[in-house]
Amino acid sequence: MYDTITINVAMLPVTEKDRKRLEGQHFQTKSLDESLQHYRITDDGMLETDWDMLWWELNNYTWGKPRTEESVPPEENWEVVKITDSIHFYTHTENNRDFFEFVAFFELGKMLIIRKLIDIDTVKSKIKRKSKT
Repeated sequence: MYDTITINVAMLPVTEKDRKRLEGQHFQTKSLDESLQHYRITDDGMLETDWDMLWWELNNYTWGKPRTEESVPPEENWEVVKITDSIHFYTHTENNRDFFEFVAFFELGKMLIIRKLIDIDTVKSKIKRKSKT
């Protein structure tokens, strides 16, 4: 299992072309609880989650389908997750052709820095270029 993270793509260290490709993407991570929880990194760099929504979903859904029609989700109640750790998160775009992976470092829930991790295709292309010279 994994958790999901959303982030404003303007905060990601990628080219403008890649920003457009990443617009609207949800990222996956196994760096947190792995409980199918949703997190977000706010524009001011805070890691937040909505614990009320997690408990509502756990109590009102079975295999992704609502148990009852009458159940109304709670209002959003985002809270800062005060972790001091690194979080790796990743996504695929355009029919799984492009893979993006990032690592963000947090102190007490505040993002300090974010970096794009190099992908295997980039490594392969650099090796091919060096071998031709």
